[in-house]
Amino acid sequence: MHTASRSTLAVFAAAGGTVVDSSPMYGRSEAVLGDLMAAAGLRERLFVATKVWTRGRREGAAQMNDSIDKLRVGKLDLMQVHNLVDTEAHLGTLAGWRKEGRVRLLGLTHYHAGAHRDLEAAMRRHKPDTVQVNYSLAEPEAEARLLSACHDQGVALII
Repeated sequence: MHTASRSTLAVFAAAGGTVVDSSPMYGRSEAVLGDLMAAAGLRERLFVATKVWTRGRREGAAQMNDSIDKLRVGKLDLMQVHNLVDTEAHLGTLAGWRKEGRVRLLGLTHYHAGAHRDLEAAMRRHKPDTVQVNYSLAEPEAEARLLSACHDQGVALII
């Protein structure tokens, strides 16, 4: 079963890695990760995050349930609304799921610097636990306002 992936996850965990982030748009990654965590007994040592990336409350709930099943987690550490797709609907669902203990933290993501203003506005409106953006030497645009906005709002930043 996924020999290279199993080895990679084992090395990652042995080196102290703790955060794994996936998405339904990454092919079979959620199912593979769920299988690998279960086989290696790593679930309790890892912080597991994924994303919802569809329109509609019912469709979003179905996609998120599918992710939880594939990842084999009873409680997801972080569910992120990817690219701000139908944020209102998904955060509404997730607020209920948090109360039920199905998800611990809620986040927002966007991959494109051109969406930073929209992401900042959504962050101020919805007060997520996390925001995930591209930030690197090649893509430093988050420095302009987003990094300080996360700091000021007490929002954890995933880059």
